[in-house]
This record gives sequence, structure tokens and C-alpha cells, in this order.
Amino acid sequence: MHFEIIPASMQVAVTLQVAEHTPVYELKRIRLADDIPMALETTYIPANLIKGLTEEIISQSIYSYIEDKLQLTIGEATQVIESAIARPNEVELLQLQKGSPILLIERRTYLDNGTPFEVVRSSYRADRYKFVSQLKR
Repeated sequence: MHFEIIPASMQVAVTLQVAEHTPVYELKRIRLADDIPMALETTYIPANLIKGLTEEIISQSIYSYIEDKLQLTIGEATQVIESAIARPNEVELLQLQKGSPILLIERRTYLDNGTPFEVVRSSYRADRYKFVSQLKR
């Protein structure tokens, strides 16, 4: 839906551990499954860290580009999931009824050296998405 370099807001800057107004890529996408909208996703990536992203690259695998082309190693991610009621733009873009539940997910992804390189904020259709977690002692 949208791809450009913007100045990082205070919230994005804090999350990515960069200075406010640092250039970041902003990617807005609709994720589909069987041609049905499943999620709205907004991603922020520091442009000075992950250089050279293009629309062609983001239509493929950003992670492959980071590891194969930039020779950076992706480490771990932290993901927070909470429930909410769909806002008007989510109702429209996810083809939901007014008042439908959604799952709000924020994922922070780090390189193996602990540097944050991505924050993803997503709104998932609660009626079409299920999370499974395996917990080990």
C-alpha cells in the first residue's frame, strides 16, 4: 500500500533506539490469505542501518535481503499481542463488521548483536487468525 522514507517519530525512535527524526523506512501492507485480507501491517526500519531497500526487495523477503545481501545476522524478536475493537480504517481494509474484534500485535526484531532493526505494528482479523505457542520448562 505504501513505502517511503520518513523521519522517525519519538515513539518509533525510542523503540528502534535511534534519534528522533532519523530516517526510517515506513512500509504499510495488507496481508492476504486465499485473497482475503488477514492483517494490516506497518513496519519501521532504520534507513541508515538497513540500506538500499526498494519496492522490489520488500515485495520479496526483507529478511533474506538483510542476511544475504547486507550480511547481517537476524537474532531474536519480542512480540506483544492484545485484543481490541477494529477502528474504522481496519473495518474497511480488513472487510470486517463494525465492532469486530482484532488482535493488535507489536513485534520488535533485533540483529544478533542486540541492535533493533524493525518494529512491526499489525492489526489481525481475530476471526481468521490463531496463535500457537510452545512453552518449554
